[in-house]
Amino acid sequence: MRSIMRGVEFKRTSDVEAPLSKLFNKINLEEYNWVVLENEIVRNNVNLDLPDVIYGEQFKEVLFGQNDMIIFLNIQAYPKNSNPAEIANYNDYLNSECEIVFLITDLYWVEVYAKNKNILYQFIENGDQCLCKDNKIRTDQQDGRTRFTIW
Repeated sequence: MRSIMRGVEFKRTSDVEAPLSKLFNKINLEEYNWVVLENEIVRNNVNLDLPDVIYGEQFKEVLFGQNDMIIFLNIQAYPKNSNPAEIANYNDYLNSECEIVFLITDLYWVEVYAKNKNILYQFIENGDQCLCKDNKIRTDQQDGRTRFTIW
């Protein structure tokens, strides 16, 4: 049976400034509305209060802080004019209009799911360039994530 790539996971290092700007490098953020489902981000010693939806053109302004401490983050990218859906698992994701699921847990662990393989390869390249470690491709046969939540 052929394995189909569905995502990537890696451990980011702590010495990278503005980690989201590096991880999202060359990703066309403006194409999407980003639904924020779960987050805990500290900026300048204050918890950041994110809106429920970040519109594409605002993404950099809202999430590209130089010294952000991203403890948890669960965001989903939907094409503009699409309908966000509740996504509990990978099958829900496949059957939704959601294009990208981006998760950070415990400061360092990053997981990305993308329907467009070119976007997924760009995230892999970006992870390599910002010195991420323990890179693993998620396939249909070996994806341990059963729920699309970080709590």
